[in-house]
Amino acid sequence: MYPLMKLSMREPVLDAEVAAAWQDRMEARRHICDLLVRRLDGEGVLSKQWDLDSAAEIHWVTTSWEVWERFVIDLAWSPHRYGQYSGAAYTGCS
Repeated sequence: MYPLMKLSMREPVLDAEVAAAWQDRMEARRHICDLLVRRLDGEGVLSKQWDLDSAAEIHWVTTSWEVWERFVIDLAWSPHRYGQYSGAAYTGCS
């Protein structure tokens, strides 16, 4: 998925079907972020400093391909390390 994302960010998407498919994937990812935050809240592990909508929006942005690339590619973090720290921001756990 990463190579496709990288290509789509470098070149404008000229194919309407490709653009629609990419938009569908991004909307699905946003929905998954919302579900994850609600699950964390339901399990009582979402930090009390977050309201559900803000936590879902922040999670969606901070787990974007662009942010992942900065940490994993540019800063040479392992994907595991990135996942640990990004999750800790919402739960207060490390």
